[in-house]
Amino acid sequence: MNETSRPDLAPILGDVSEAEARAALARLVESPAFRTAPQLAAFLGYVVNTALAGRPGEIKGYTIAVEALGRPGDFDPVVDPIVRVEAGRLRRALDAHYAGEGASDPVRVRIPRGSYVPQFVRQSGEAALLDGVSGPLAAAAIMPAPASPGEAGPAPASAPPLPAARPLAPRLLLAGVAAVALVGAGLFWNGQRDLLPESSTTVEELTSAIRQQPSVLVVGLSGSDPALSAAMLNYDNQLSDALARFDEFSVLKAAPAATTVLPTYRFEHAAQFISNTVLQASSRLVYAPTGRVVWTSSVEVPATAMARNDQIRELARGAAVRVAQPYGLIHADLRAHAIGGGPVQCVVRTYDYWSEPSSTRHAEVRECLETTVRNDPLYHPGWALLAMIHLDEYRIGYNPMPGSALDRSRRAAQRAVTLAPESARALQALMAVQTVSGDTEEALRTGFEAVRRNPFDTDILADLGARLTQAGRPREGRPLLLRAAEVNRVRPVWHEFYLFLSARAVGDADGARSALRSLELADAPLALLARAVAASDLGQRDKALSAMRQLASLSPVFGDNAGEFLDRAFFARDVRAMLLEALEAGGLSELAKG
Repeated sequence: MNETSRPDLAPILGDVSEAEARAALARLVESPAFRTAPQLAAFLGYVVNTALAGRPGEIKGYTIAVEALGRPGDFDPVVDPIVRVEAGRLRRALDAHYAGEGASDPVRVRIPRGSYVPQFVRQSGEAALLDGVSGPLAAAAIMPAPASPGEAGPAPASAPPLPAARPLAPRLLLAGVAAVALVGAGLFWNGQRDLLPESSTTVEELTSAIRQQPSVLVVGLSGSDPALSAAMLNYDNQLSDALARFDEFSVLKAAPAATTVLPTYRFEHAAQFISNTVLQASSRLVYAPTGRVVWTSSVEVPATAMARNDQIRELARGAAVRVAQPYGLIHADLRAHAIGGGPVQCVVRTYDYWSEPSSTRHAEVRECLETTVRNDPLYHPGWALLAMIHLDEYRIGYNPMPGSALDRSRRAAQRAVTLAPESARALQALMAVQTVSGDTEEALRTGFEAVRRNPFDTDILADLGARLTQAGRPREGRPLLLRAAEVNRVRPVWHEFYLFLSARAVGDADGARSALRSLELADAPLALLARAVAASDLGQRDKALSAMRQLASLSPVFGDNAGEFLDRAFFARDVRAMLLEALEAGGLSELAKG
């Protein structure tokens, strides 16, 4: 029960007391994100104190500008957008705080979009980066980890029945309408209009990217118990929503009527009572054309869980994380069985390249992606991945082509975002380009937005953690890297590198050693950089120099100038200086002489 006796504050405070709300404000203004941004602190202090004084109606754009931001009395919000701009910065600063050192704060302050009146919410345990992040990842931890290729026993030729029998009523097919609306709208990005197909483009052509992707049909099964049926429908909807946020495949909630459009996979889920108090919830991923079982999971939960929306949501989203993220079950199955045509396998090979990067693989993947987007210029995941592949040409020096690799990367990222403004993958690519272009703050804003749009993609979550670490903010970046690592046994080299770098930066020696063990056998530039730095830290000069020589042989940029190599990765000044100091102690000058 709220300790305050003022009912007028109930919409603002909820179950948080006024004292707890003021303590939350005090923690924020003392945090690094606000100590170095006095204008944001003033904005936040004004809206919180005015709201807690019982005057939320006074919190308007004009009063914030004049009372908090120092604008004159003739301030005109139509001419001067300062309040809208600073409100956006404030929301992003709050997200950053609660993603990092504020993850364990008991109370969270929010500024809802469309309003400047704050709200206070109680956090249970470690806070999510944004709504829905930590919960799904925590829930995924109770799901069985996906088997590595070769671990699982032989799969049955067809799928045996799940414990329950009655299918839920079919629901609507969700696909592709946004693509048509996008072209008609003539969208702009960063003030530049990208080239879109002519207006004569047909609906069939516009939806070709959806048709060529793998699709997942969500099928819920339940018994005759009405309460159980309602709970399973809730699970079905939560699961479909989470799966639909991933860009590389389509989600179906009803069997397609056309026999020419069949689902690639069925995600079947069911529940049954095994006692009066215990419920067994089962899930299964099936390769639809043959009925081959790809993965199964069964957990026992209290029967009361079916009445709790939060527990149903966590189970559903946890399953989605396991199944859909780039190093998850669907991608592993597509790879193992060579399922799908060129674009499908091209996406799979791109993520394989990031697991074990090499110049040869880079050239193959770049050619594959260029062919994909040339054949289907509306395939936005292809453009997003191509943008990041071009960046490796720029940063590492892989397979240089005439012209600017950075410009090619920027154009590809803008094309992806123009084609799919709601795509988390497109925003991930834009974040990478903005980082390497030197626009760190804008890159982080883009990254937070990408995570908001798909909080279940561990690749994007880890990438944002990497960018924060790269920017010299490891205490904010490391929790995101660790959350992603918790449910992702298969991690690309760059993820392990930033786990190492963030651990080293915050003084977590055990964490740094753990990440380094995963990098010991990888002959990739970032793995070799980590090994050189670690060997230098231990005074193992010969080992450090050996790693640097290998790195120089793989990366022409590093071989020519180690400082330029670090510059192109756009490490913050202090991070760059720290890495260069370690390399110098490990014998970098000898490498230059050689």
